[in-house]
Amino acid sequence: MTLRKIKKIRFEDICDFIKIIIAFIPGIILKFFYKEIWVIAEKKENARDNGVQFFKYAVKKKNKNVYYAIDLKCNDAKEILKYKKNLIKFGSLRHHIYTWAANSYISSEIDAGLPAPRICSYMIRMGIYGFNNIFLEHGITQNDLKCLYKECSGIDFITTATIKETEFFIDKFGYSSNEVKCTGFARYDCLVKEKRSNKILFMPTWRSEFDTDNNDYEYNKRKFLFSDYYKQIQNYINNEKLIEFLEENDLEFILYLHDKIQPYRNEFKSGSKKIIIPSKEEVNFHDMLINCDYFITDYSSVAFDAAYLKIPIQYFQYDINEFRNHLGEGYFLYEKDGFGPVITNINDSIDNIISSFNGGFNVTAHYKKRRDLFFKYVDRNNCKRINNAINSYEELVKKQNINKGFIVNKICSYFVFCLTILYILSYAFNFVKALAVFNLIYLILIIVPLLREPKKNIYLILLCVAIFTFLI
Repeated sequence: MTLRKIKKIRFEDICDFIKIIIAFIPGIILKFFYKEIWVIAEKKENARDNGVQFFKYAVKKKNKNVYYAIDLKCNDAKEILKYKKNLIKFGSLRHHIYTWAANSYISSEIDAGLPAPRICSYMIRMGIYGFNNIFLEHGITQNDLKCLYKECSGIDFITTATIKETEFFIDKFGYSSNEVKCTGFARYDCLVKEKRSNKILFMPTWRSEFDTDNNDYEYNKRKFLFSDYYKQIQNYINNEKLIEFLEENDLEFILYLHDKIQPYRNEFKSGSKKIIIPSKEEVNFHDMLINCDYFITDYSSVAFDAAYLKIPIQYFQYDINEFRNHLGEGYFLYEKDGFGPVITNINDSIDNIISSFNGGFNVTAHYKKRRDLFFKYVDRNNCKRINNAINSYEELVKKQNINKGFIVNKICSYFVFCLTILYILSYAFNFVKALAVFNLIYLILIIVPLLREPKKNIYLILLCVAIFTFLI
């Protein structure tokens, strides 16, 4: 472990690791008595995406012991308090216990929905946890994302919204046809367009150049304020033609910033009261989307949701070449497959808004045809399909595990995990006899996984061997 990685270890990480150790035995006992536990989560303070919508459906079905992990004091938690007995405090000891006990851990986020993301994400990839890691997705995947490749994602099963996306996961990211199913998104079951609202929604996505390990806010802010990203958006919301158009027609323009850009929200200012820049705590972006008449983005996957709702779309892409350094190109080409025009400068973008307004904010036939061909399902049965797909996958895994002697292998993995902790404690308190016993058991339990399923357990085995060698 390098000095840099050691410096990244926080006090919270140590506390979380202690919780993980304490929760292990209660979790395994709970798993023994309750075979069918589902833990569902999004981010710590979120209940507004595919996760919570599927949770509501699963609770009503009552065919599993279903729980939702969330910060019980956050605003989103108030919306699901009627499911109180099925709610778990995010990051609590109980959350860790149910994570050990879960048959499937279901989330719309990669790692962020875990009780201790920084530690649990490594444990998943090392094969220590015994649950099926189910990914509901946060948005339709359209770009080449390194974190989604099968060999490094830790994901066991994925539900998608379109056929092209499903094929992308299989052909590009290396998943099998049994590990990816096109079901539609859970949140689409409640996406219904409201009546006209005279609102225009602009949702630009983020840029990797603003990701930094530097915790110096002032330094990061200066870097952001000098970026072309900030200047383009700031110029957009202060464009005189846009402001005049909004005020003449009593329209509202909402600039909703990505979560990673929200810390700089107060740096965006406009000279018009018709232009609103809300914080993520003030609004629910799905409600904003449902209520808007026109949608603008650069590259955000929320455009797919807008297309599903039959809202006219515009792609404002002033930096397409630079953006491809941020995210690699996937199967979706904006000029060829997009649901609206691709525009590269502010004046043309505003002209397009005005033109669409004059046409009653209707989607043109050309883009309507693209939309109709893109989505496989346009109904309210997405949660039902997701539920059936996960159940089918669990049954498939059970059969495969029996054939591979998986149960013996997993028990060995659990024992190795426990012995690692006991070994460290014995070494710390100089229990020589205990160390001798652990030496022998260690050798036996490390050899068994090697013979059973070496590829899946290689990282766990290497870790234990390294600890064993170090302590010897």
